Amino acid sequence: MNSWPRIPEDVVAWFREVFAEANRRVCERLVNLPNIRETSLDDGLIEALIPEAAPTLLSSGAIVRMDTHNVGGLLRTGWPRWEPPFARRWETVDIAILVFVYRRETLVAKKIASPDISP
Repeated sequence: MNSWPRIPEDVVAWFREVFAEANRRVCERLVNLPNIRETSLDDGLIEALIPEAAPTLLSSGAIVRMDTHNVGGLLRTGWPRWEPPFARRWETVDIAILVFVYRRETLVAKKIASPDISP
């Protein structure tokens, strides 16, 4: 099994800063409107991450790129018809974040994260 390459500290710091700001913005929505719908919080997370999605060159020479995907998360009913016990079913993951770290043009690390997992 291949071990992870050593990720430069500025890459880790960049992601921590990006997600700390996104968390702050989503929490601000929740504080200001406690009965906000969960899907609006998901949209807020995506909106907070969009400005940081383009490839970014860091001081270590690493290039970071982040793709975000919001695929819903709502109750699925109707077509196609599922037989019981699946006649009504929820998506279990509605947000995916793909992280890529490059050294020059070479991909050195990638990770897929799904921060919003429903029971």
